[in-house]
Amino acid sequence: MQIAAAAEFIYVIMYHIVALYPQGRTAKMRNTVFQPLQRDTHHPLQLKPALVLMLVLLTLGLSAGAVGREYQRLLWIDLLPLEDYKALYDPPEINHSIGEDDEPGALLRNNTATAQSASDSAFEAALVSTKVVGELNELAMQLPGFIVPLEYNDEQKVTEFFLVPYFGACIHTPPPPPNQIAHVSYPEGFELTNLYDPFVIEGTLFTRTIKNDMATAAYRITADSILPYEAPAGEE
Repeated sequence: MQIAAAAEFIYVIMYHIVALYPQGRTAKMRNTVFQPLQRDTHHPLQLKPALVLMLVLLTLGLSAGAVGREYQRLLWIDLLPLEDYKALYDPPEINHSIGEDDEPGALLRNNTATAQSASDSAFEAALVSTKVVGELNELAMQLPGFIVPLEYNDEQKVTEFFLVPYFGACIHTPPPPPNQIAHVSYPEGFELTNLYDPFVIEGTLFTRTIKNDMATAAYRITADSILPYEAPAGEE
């Protein structure tokens, strides 16, 4: 019943669009594809079989795209390019030892020197990296994380926010690397009651850098839905 109604609606729209074109250019197409709307007790809408099939497939395709969209599950580590992953997970060593003959303050000086020597290292670069994984652009995905609100609508629902991998990022602690932050837009608005609640964002991921006074995000998400996070079996 719903398919028949949708098919009739699309048919009427197409019929009137064709009617707007010059008679000479579309008369043959109109006579071939379209027939006048004829109704009787057995056939509410008389359409040629090929057009019926086209409209049914179009209707089913639109419904499947809206309802049955599949999202690839991502982890935050998936957003790191290989070179940044290696740098962050193999940070430079800091000297925590001090010899018996070292004078007071030697440990502080040693650690300061180590940090200074690492300032231009791959580790330091990775901490502010906006490099992205290009293959993820325009991917339908789901990503878990915590919400840092940025914009609200008139109903005080969150419409834009940063999605971050751990609680407190950008608020109580310095922001993560830009490629570990995603800027999310959700015009429908979302009522956030607790900052410490994790969520799963479903939508389309884009490799696009966005900056504001709080942080820089190397990814952007247009959200389709925001769901409470549920730990996979065995991870509670």
